[in-house]
Amino acid sequence: EDELKEFSEQTEKNGQTPQQLAEALESLQKAGEKQQQNLQQNEEQYTDRILKTIRDMSLMNEIVKDFNHFKYLYQRQQQLAEKSKRFDVIRDLSRTDELALKKHAAEEKQIAHELEVLIENLIMHAEDAELQFPKASQSARDLAEQMKEARLTSLAEKAVNSMLIPDGQESYQLAERLRSEMRKMFNDMQQGINE
Repeated sequence: EDELKEFSEQTEKNGQTPQQLAEALESLQKAGEKQQQNLQQNEEQYTDRILKTIRDMSLMNEIVKDFNHFKYLYQRQQQLAEKSKRFDVIRDLSRTDELALKKHAAEEKQIAHELEVLIENLIMHAEDAELQFPKASQSARDLAEQMKEARLTSLAEKAVNSMLIPDGQESYQLAERLRSEMRKMFNDMQQGINE
């Protein structure tokens, strides 16, 4: 812009020869090319920074998705324990009760599988985000470790087996125990977020 302004002022003041005019135009063109290179370089740096930030945030997003998935599984387990509660008092199961427990078993089996996958994902995503988000990575590792120590997957599998036998009272007690263990972890997770 400065070069263009200077060029216009000189052209208006002085009656320049065609040679001087050509030289001034060439100088103006070089200044424009230089500015274009600067802008292009700045644009590339800006784009690189944006892409890096997006990649970094996607690492954090995976951990957030894992925590949200745990919350979702906890809520599903709460519902399943609530649906199984009535079997805690029924001694002689009807055919309808047995079918209901088998349906619950399929849902519990799905929860068991998703818990197992979630543990793997928490560990993997914690490793990926370690450098950029060390606190979030540690929280993910802690949750995975708590899930392993509480043997959530194994507890869910035991509930599945009990539901398939079918043993109504034991089915409820195992489903409730899994819910209770998950609740402790969920409360710890919520407390960590609030701190």
